[in-house]
Amino acid sequence: MRAQPANNRQHGLTLLELVMTLAVLAVLSALALPSFSAQMDQRRLAGAAEALLADINEGRFEAAHQRRSLHLVVQPGAAWCWAVALEPGCPCGQTAACALKSTRPVDHPSIVLSQAQPLQLLPAGLAGGAVTGVGSAGTGAAVLESRSGQQLRLDMHAMGRGHWCTLAGPPSRYPPC
Repeated sequence: MRAQPANNRQHGLTLLELVMTLAVLAVLSALALPSFSAQMDQRRLAGAAEALLADINEGRFEAAHQRRSLHLVVQPGAAWCWAVALEPGCPCGQTAACALKSTRPVDHPSIVLSQAQPLQLLPAGLAGGAVTGVGSAGTGAAVLESRSGQQLRLDMHAMGRGHWCTLAGPPSRYPPC
């Protein structure tokens, strides 16, 4: 028969140690939350920016494929939207037969299309598929804004290439305007 060890010590955490650990985790989480929120805003803004540019490029491709002009219809403001459409007057905020693809605020929460101008996507082919309707240099085709105040501007070149730059807010993966 074996003898029991004299040390009957329990292994594990006491309630006090567990409460202290949870308190430290709560404080660290509270400190990290604003940074995490700002980072999520930046990612949402970048996602909306890339989606708009992808829709324009897809519209340029489709214009060349169909051999007809297509249009980027925009509606800036609180109830913003954009659509690649067959006609320049096609409503972008609702389902319409003239819209090939439409994007609304529910697709990019906490992002606002604060400024935008319509574009005509010409069927000049992929290599030189031009875009018309761009304002004077530096005005940009669109400005997207996050709820934290960061703004990205889309500049469209005459050959149809788009370029995003940071208009306001913290540094991002896009160069300053």
